[in-house]
Amino acid sequence: MDVVVSRRAVLEASQGADRQALLENLQEGAVVKGIVKNITDYGAFVDLGGDNVEPVTAEWRRFTAPRLSPDGEQIAVAIVDAGETDIWIVDVETGTMGPLTTSGDASAPEWTPAGDRVTFASGSAGSYAIKSLPVGGGGPEETLHTSTSPIWPESWHRDGVRLVFREDATSSDLLLLDVSDGSTTTLMSTDFSESGAALSPNGELLAYESDRGGSNEVYIRRLDEQGVGLAVSNGGGNEPVWGRDNSVLYYRTVAGSEDLVVASIQTDPQLRVTGSEAGWGGADFWSVGMRAHFDAHPDGQRFLVLNQRSTDEGQQKMIVILNWFEELKQRVPTGGSQ
Repeated sequence: MDVVVSRRAVLEASQGADRQALLENLQEGAVVKGIVKNITDYGAFVDLGGDNVEPVTAEWRRFTAPRLSPDGEQIAVAIVDAGETDIWIVDVETGTMGPLTTSGDASAPEWTPAGDRVTFASGSAGSYAIKSLPVGGGGPEETLHTSTSPIWPESWHRDGVRLVFREDATSSDLLLLDVSDGSTTTLMSTDFSESGAALSPNGELLAYESDRGGSNEVYIRRLDEQGVGLAVSNGGGNEPVWGRDNSVLYYRTVAGSEDLVVASIQTDPQLRVTGSEAGWGGADFWSVGMRAHFDAHPDGQRFLVLNQRSTDEGQQKMIVILNWFEELKQRVPTGGSQ
């Protein structure tokens, strides 16, 4: 396998001045779109104005639902191969990859808050489970929950005890699992499809997507309250992903291009969307909804996205890549409350 070694140190030294000059010229209220730079066999970076090309791995695979570890040093990602799906771990710095599971029925990876285990969906044909494995060895596989309907881990609470998961029975519903005693609490159970759940960094807010209005939209609500909550998107939205705090929520549009939108969230005295900004264009970045197929790096400066070969679109062969877009948020205030 070809390995692409990170050029982070070189890029920071040679391009830091250029990035700083760009950011100093930004004004509050400005809308800045990222541009796709250097589309190659390795993929592409979304950039604010530099040549920050940093592919994670040179391999084209059928990657889905990549998740960065809490420290940003590793990626858990599902890879589809010959009809089987397994979870792999990718080193961000070197691009080296190795399988975490070999069962052929594992998908939807989610890191635990401690970053030492990966939770994933497993099973088929009426026997489904949410399981957990340690990364790098050192412990047994754990089964956290089982069901006769398909179930998928969605988002861990920061306490490491509660896990939001999706159950696809008559519709897609969201539930909260307490792994300390195995009990579950229903969060969203309607005639509509609710999915793509994401808990805010402080664990107080739940973002999710629902088709209750006829097409998918992104909503937020307080975790300890009932009801639909507040609509964040208008005209279509899915794949919500929180930024480093509760004031920024990213999501993608559903109007064909799957562009990124950055929504500013006010939490006190009530939930309110105070504004939104256009992010990078998503035409080259793969997405199917139901769960996020991109992630925000914990350093607040980059995104992890899946690039798609236009010649292999039907096969959904992709590559994991990073970008620098989040620096925009450090210089353009959102007006949201943390």
